[in-house]
Amino acid sequence: MSSAQVILKEIDLSQRVGGGPGIYAAVLIPRAERGALEPQLATNENMFLNRYTIDNKIKIGFDNAYFSALTYLGGADKLWVRRVLGDGAKFSAAAVGQIGEEAATAPISAGFEALDAVEADDKEAFIITSADQGEWGDRVRIQVHNFRQVETVTFNLVDNGEGQMIPTGSLSATQTWSTGSVVRFSVVKQDGSTGALPTGIEADTAYWVTRDGSGDLWLSESEEKMANNEYIALADQGDGDIKMSLFRQIAKTPNTFELQVYLDNERDPRESFTCSLDESGVDGFNRNIFIENQVQGSDYIRAFVNPFYTGEPADVFEGQHLAGGDLGGPVMAGHMQAALKELENSDSYPVTILMDGGYTIPSYQKSLLALAEKRKDCFAMLSTPYSAESSSSYLNEIKDYRNLVLNANSSYGALYSPHCKIYDKFNNRSVYVSPEAYAALALSNTAMNSEVWYPAAGLNRGVIKVLDARRRFDKGEMDLLYDAGINPIRFAAGKGVLIWGQKTLSSVPSALDRINVRMMLITIEPAIRDALEGFLFELNDPSTRSIASMMVSSYMNNIKARRGVTDFKVVCDETNNSDADVDAGRMNLWLFVKPTRSVEYIPFTTAILPTGLDFGLAEQLLGA
Repeated sequence: MSSAQVILKEIDLSQRVGGGPGIYAAVLIPRAERGALEPQLATNENMFLNRYTIDNKIKIGFDNAYFSALTYLGGADKLWVRRVLGDGAKFSAAAVGQIGEEAATAPISAGFEALDAVEADDKEAFIITSADQGEWGDRVRIQVHNFRQVETVTFNLVDNGEGQMIPTGSLSATQTWSTGSVVRFSVVKQDGSTGALPTGIEADTAYWVTRDGSGDLWLSESEEKMANNEYIALADQGDGDIKMSLFRQIAKTPNTFELQVYLDNERDPRESFTCSLDESGVDGFNRNIFIENQVQGSDYIRAFVNPFYTGEPADVFEGQHLAGGDLGGPVMAGHMQAALKELENSDSYPVTILMDGGYTIPSYQKSLLALAEKRKDCFAMLSTPYSAESSSSYLNEIKDYRNLVLNANSSYGALYSPHCKIYDKFNNRSVYVSPEAYAALALSNTAMNSEVWYPAAGLNRGVIKVLDARRRFDKGEMDLLYDAGINPIRFAAGKGVLIWGQKTLSSVPSALDRINVRMMLITIEPAIRDALEGFLFELNDPSTRSIASMMVSSYMNNIKARRGVTDFKVVCDETNNSDADVDAGRMNLWLFVKPTRSVEYIPFTTAILPTGLDFGLAEQLLGA
């Protein structure tokens, strides 16, 4: 037995049901101009535009889903965005040649359908592709600038046939200089006396270099003369140590090169990277600068090195455009449905609201409903087709779409109509956009300012900032639509444009035919489920069941205090856990809830009484 001591133990009996992650929405953007093909979280409008457009502008002809995303991000800050492309989409690409193989630097007009197919040829140092698919990549232009030390060069001489050595006009250098390099010269004498440059060469003046097949360098006074093979003729080779350096040294570190990324013919680079072709290359801070790793953070390009080449890349001074980018064919419902599967992972992608982005294809909208039902922690906001709203018999078309075409029966989604008129600031025009994003934003704002189970409709929480509604429904039309399970967008003179309904697509009359009830359940069910995971593999006895029951009761008391339910009851004891349950390793916990209902009908009665009639008697008469 050990000596006297205090033994420290810790038992955590403070388990509780955690809070939710907040309201996240999700939308798919078919044929987005650019962007990743996996879901990305956008937290503001600028981030969204930077990722999914080139010029931070939505162009005419691009999908309504762009406006759905911007509508939601106009008042909320958590939106999952997934770009969707059809078949045949391609990455733009260009090759950069090895040093001395400048001719291998060229666009790759065929592009690439997949990045795992990118492979550099024998004379190529590496291949640059666009960061993602689409024609936008053809606008990307790259430059490559190697580091060059200041070095002493020798002007070549040749016997003139009379025993006299005269300059050839070329020079030899230790480093390999690319054709097109712009250099300058200076002279140094070891004894400190004044030296002289070769006649025809002036100090600190720009000269263009041409490298011939033997490696000798020839000088021209301009880029145009270099292109025309017009070289400087020299009378002598100067006096002293002739120093040659780049006229403008862009790469600052030996054994590196600078990769600059431009869009179109811009003067200033969008991005610049210090790179090496050596996988173990590092900078002065011991950070890896291998080009493939360096450009992983680029918004515009990716790089693929020739693994059999260990030299330097050819300099690319004037810039090389990428080529071959393609958005591919049309996006079909199958492409959209396949993309939705990534959102099935609730651990990776917390989502509360799924928006259809105006993509009113019934099979896709049903897939959104199916995803919400499978996850059980999110809700699908859907819109009616613009074509139905534009029909001369719009009321029948809208109702028939819900009942006969979509024909859905689910409490995990809602349908809104009509489209809303907004001002398109990008193209100076008015345009109609789908309404589901406004409903999603109203729900998000309601959760932020009140609670998620407050109805996101009406004058208090349903006002939306649009110019008009595609159809100004009258009361009878709204009644017909609401009876069919369609939530009208109401134009109310002097009050604004309002969301005037909160019905789900459930066809069975019950508490679940209202959005606020489903949102309450979406909130509490996943939270309690996650909390109960902490009881897995615990002992299945009255103590464990009591702790679990108290934990859920404490959580539900909080929900009740916040008006989510009017009452509840938790049962987790011997009454619903038999010996057979215990033997099967099962612990049953039942939660009974009475959801808080919303006010949707207010019968208003005015009673006119004679002077002598008692109010109490009048109340009895009205209540009879």
